[in-house]
Amino acid sequence: ELADEPNLLKAADKIRDLGTDNLIIKKGEHGALLFTDDTYFSLPAYPVVDIYDPTGAGDTFLGGFIGWLADTEDLSDRNLRRAAVFGSVMSSYCVEEFGPKRLSELDDQDITKRYKEFQDISQIPKQEYPFAK
Repeated sequence: ELADEPNLLKAADKIRDLGTDNLIIKKGEHGALLFTDDTYFSLPAYPVVDIYDPTGAGDTFLGGFIGWLADTEDLSDRNLRRAAVFGSVMSSYCVEEFGPKRLSELDDQDITKRYKEFQDISQIPKQEYPFAK
């Protein structure tokens, strides 16, 4: 809508021309697209069987994304991708209950487990493997 362009790749170019270096376009249950100076990254949503309430999922995605970046203090393309995965993981928990109830029940083990599951099902390179140079 912002770019008045139905093609997301063209819309991203128009929005980035407004002055932002990085851009995320959320696609709800279909995941997200992350655009940086050098590349773009298509990320599926973490599959959730029982969705009770999608309210707040986008905000939770953003909170997880920014939280990851704040914790790691790394704005590399590779880490932006990890942050997007973390945002998707957090939003997947958000939709499992009404309101913030499910999020308030989480601990680090729950989040780490789902993050690793997401890596496995998405074939996202694990953190301990370096990207090709």
